[in-house]
Amino acid sequence: MIRSDEINGITILSLDGILSIREGASLKEMFSELPHQKVIVDMQQLTHIDSAGLGVIVELLKQVEEQGGAIKLCSMNKSVLHVFTLTRLHHIFEIYNSCDEALQAFRHQSPPADESQC
Repeated sequence: MIRSDEINGITILSLDGILSIREGASLKEMFSELPHQKVIVDMQQLTHIDSAGLGVIVELLKQVEEQGGAIKLCSMNKSVLHVFTLTRLHHIFEIYNSCDEALQAFRHQSPPADESQC
């Protein structure tokens, strides 16, 4: 399940359960209808992500950056973070420990949390 919220002009996409090819298609469809300047993907309730899901997240990043925006990921559990680490995507995405930290980063344009602690 995917939920979309907005806080002070920042779009927050909350993912729940599994992100695979089927859910990825839903995420792309939802994303196409949203503003793309500032996006946070909250992964607190995400239990599993596969290669198709990773591909969708990378595609979202490209779309946002093409429009001059930024995307931040937050609240990953250890298994999801492990997938990002194995694929070296943790070097491409700004990953924060919490949604609040990601929101603060947009507000203050501060650097991402220390990746060694994620």
